[in-house]
Amino acid sequence: MTSFSDITLDFNNMMADRVGPGGIQVSEIDELIPGLRQIYQGHTDLRRLGQLPFRDLPYQEEQVELILKVARKIREQFESVLLLGTGGSSLGAAFLLQALRPEGDRSPRIEICEDLHPHTWKLMTERLSEKKTFLVVVSKSGKTIETLAAFLFFRKWMIEKVGEETYKKSVLFITDPQKGPLRRIAESEKIETLSVPPGVGGRYSILSTVGLIPTACVGIEIREIMAGARRMDQRCQREDVWMNPAEMSAALHYLLDLKRRKKMRVIMPYDDRLRAYTDWFAQLWAESLGKRFSLKGEEVRAGSTPVKAQGSIDQHSQLQLYLEGSQDKTVTLIAVEQPAVDYRIPQAYENIPEFSLLVNKGTQQLLTIQRRSTEAALSQVGCPNMTIELKSVNPYTIGQLLYLAEVETIFAGTLYNINPFDQPGVELIKNYIRGFLGEPEYRKYRQVVEGNKKDSRYTI
Repeated sequence: MTSFSDITLDFNNMMADRVGPGGIQVSEIDELIPGLRQIYQGHTDLRRLGQLPFRDLPYQEEQVELILKVARKIREQFESVLLLGTGGSSLGAAFLLQALRPEGDRSPRIEICEDLHPHTWKLMTERLSEKKTFLVVVSKSGKTIETLAAFLFFRKWMIEKVGEETYKKSVLFITDPQKGPLRRIAESEKIETLSVPPGVGGRYSILSTVGLIPTACVGIEIREIMAGARRMDQRCQREDVWMNPAEMSAALHYLLDLKRRKKMRVIMPYDDRLRAYTDWFAQLWAESLGKRFSLKGEEVRAGSTPVKAQGSIDQHSQLQLYLEGSQDKTVTLIAVEQPAVDYRIPQAYENIPEFSLLVNKGTQQLLTIQRRSTEAALSQVGCPNMTIELKSVNPYTIGQLLYLAEVETIFAGTLYNINPFDQPGVELIKNYIRGFLGEPEYRKYRQVVEGNKKDSRYTI
């Protein structure tokens, strides 16, 4: 049974009175309050004008019902679903599936193809049956190189075995509602489509068709995910920074970056089901905030670098660096109070102290001890850290966690005075790729590389 409880943000150890000069003073937060109020009002006005459409995704009940209808049909007719997408088109779905898929569920197996590695493609063709696989192709622009290449490959793989007409009934495009090559193909070949909501970028699309179709295909309660997101939206609409978890976390990380030079943000969950959250969050934070220019056109080189870690595994590796290396990091620990299952360590070798210490302790108790020890050690050496705690991992709490991260990110982007919705650096890479692929209007990018001859002295 789902626990409809709020997740909490404990930022005690971000404050100077707990971690020393590397932390933030209350007065520094208070100094930001006038600016934060302006940002809050600005976001409220933009949302009212429809300029922040991702924030209203949790309220689109008709879209949720459509998603459930499509997913129900897929579940009834197919044994496997192959999702083709990359970045924001796949990371959210991968996290939701890892965190929430029901145990022992016989729903379709989900495979995600998000890169160009032919060995992975080969393994997928060996694991999947062409006759029992449903293809979901996700690209808002319809131009993503990795996705289009995989689509052409798996389209041929399916058509060779089931024929073109059967293939057309076994594929779904999730793309722009009006334009792009996938939209054109869908219209000419009568392929079923769902739309990525207008104005919602890939990394903010997890609560749309992009993240929810594969999630619903395996029977995860997406209505509860949306309910959790709505609950977090209520909390994020509080104007008081001391009551608004997204605004407070954004303010703290902004201050720690600019005033304490904490340029790296470590995300460290203590539950295996949240492992893929770090992948999703890393894209959201890095692509949104890593900007060269401010909204005024000034060069600012904004953003802190997200670092993916896993408790307790990285206590035995990365934590050494966090404790004794450069003091340029903050750490966000993610705790789960109630595990899905808890085992008690059985008795054996009682005469050996290393074993006797563990006897009769629960696995969750040991994980909690490890997390609290990490928190204490980080605080002792002056490394700012905070803990996001979930009562349990369920659709409602995960909906809150996702929405918190998205709203925090745009608050941070506004504090940096950059655009958290574009990705000019990523677009630059795409321009080089198009140039190398031979698109005439991008020829200059290829010429830049080919004209810059490498010096053989620097190759050994």
